[in-house]
Amino acid sequence: MNEDLDNMLNLRSSTLLLLLVWNGAAILRAQAPASDRFLAVHINALTGTERDAISVDLQQEGVSRITYACVPAGILVIAPLDGTGTVQRTSALAAIDRHVAASRVAERSDDPASLEAQCAAIR
Repeated sequence: MNEDLDNMLNLRSSTLLLLLVWNGAAILRAQAPASDRFLAVHINALTGTERDAISVDLQQEGVSRITYACVPAGILVIAPLDGTGTVQRTSALAAIDRHVAASRVAERSDDPASLEAQCAAIR
């Protein structure tokens, strides 16, 4: 009987520990700063062809994707494929650099709502 009680307590303790670790990791992912959850860039004279080529590169890498694009304003917002965690800036910028001269690219710190407003103002 005592052994059964010990086994049950060990199982409960293990389950509780697993739940705490799992939830702790989810909380840490959710608390990532907004600037790490997406990459916003302005590309001077962005074309639809360039946007599409960058999108294809990002899809082939399988890590991130374009979540918002406004070609007239030259705005791209790139986020992780799964929507959680942080965007891999280096690989995202490399995908952009393969299709656009670096001198045309500037990182932006604006939030998505501000970027959408900028796009609406240009359209």
